[in-house]
Amino acid sequence: MSLSEMPWVASGTLSATGGVVAALIWRAICGIHLQTARPWRKVATVLSRRSGAGQRPTVVNVAEYRAALTSLGLVTQATEAQLTERMRRGDHAERGIGAWLALSMAVPMVPWMVGAFVLSTAEDWWLTLHVGLAGLGFVTTGMLHKAHIATFVARGLEAPLLLSRDIGIAVLRCKAVADGHGDQLHLDGGVGVVIGDLRSFSKHGYRSADLKRRAELIDHTERVCGALHDSAGRVLVDGAEAAPNLARLLHTIAERAAQGRWLGLLDEADLPESLPLEPSGTRRRRITEAAVVLLLAAGAAAAVIGAMALQVPAQYAAVVGLAAFLGGGLAWRGSRVGVTSRSMFSTIGAAFAQQQDQQPPPGGPTQPPTPEAERPRDE
Repeated sequence: MSLSEMPWVASGTLSATGGVVAALIWRAICGIHLQTARPWRKVATVLSRRSGAGQRPTVVNVAEYRAALTSLGLVTQATEAQLTERMRRGDHAERGIGAWLALSMAVPMVPWMVGAFVLSTAEDWWLTLHVGLAGLGFVTTGMLHKAHIATFVARGLEAPLLLSRDIGIAVLRCKAVADGHGDQLHLDGGVGVVIGDLRSFSKHGYRSADLKRRAELIDHTERVCGALHDSAGRVLVDGAEAAPNLARLLHTIAERAAQGRWLGLLDEADLPESLPLEPSGTRRRRITEAAVVLLLAAGAAAAVIGAMALQVPAQYAAVVGLAAFLGGGLAWRGSRVGVTSRSMFSTIGAAFAQQQDQQPPPGGPTQPPTPEAERPRDE
């Protein structure tokens, strides 16, 4: 039987092929030498040349930033020219990462559009539409997940540049809150961006470090993030009077990060005594559950396609697919609802045994014994 005679198999094969090609192109764009090539810098350079971004003002006004530090009683060791260069490079990295991720999401859609055009030659248009939309959703979801990971990696590699910019924004918001005309929630969001930059750097910014050094960096960074989180929380509780202390912590982190003191971003007195406890294995468990659900869905689809290839009626093929999905799910997590794989197989075996017992013997059905045969003989 050829593929042209099996529209389900033909459409599914072509749809999967387009998705695989799109995924491979995306991987080539986003995964090749991220640490050494850093393609977003090239994208940012092109954008700057075309739009004249080198002449535009930075997001953080350096004069206002220095005035805010003075008003909050903080002193910076960097000159105005050095601060301007840090802010400019931070803006450059931010624009480059955003444009590169948008480009990496758009380019892989080209082979998918070609695959959709090829799918239009299938015999069943409704089937083609359904399979194409399902495949498009799968590919798009996968690329969005990879884009999230790539964003985390890119921001970690560029954290020394992004920190100056993002901390500058947060310090200006601290000054506004301290003066009584700022939004505390807006400030809390800015601190969250700084915390994200620090965590990205601890996991992806120093990839050549050995395991011990990376563990030290992650531990110190988490304590720094905990200190920032607690200080930002005090602003939400106490208001303007807690903003100067938060600005002091942010400024200290910016100064020491510029000096390369990544294991001494804050003094020990400013750090929490211990890290907050988090449930162990939560992220790994979520990834495992998502992978199992995808495998169950793929198994159910394979069961439906196999049943239709064997010319099973459509209504029974749907039941087969549903049974495969639910059966696999119960075998995996059925213990939570009182169903185990052993009980499932025992029930199935008992059902088959009962069915075998009910079948007549090969010689035909036997006649029931007559009452005379059952009556005992008198001797």
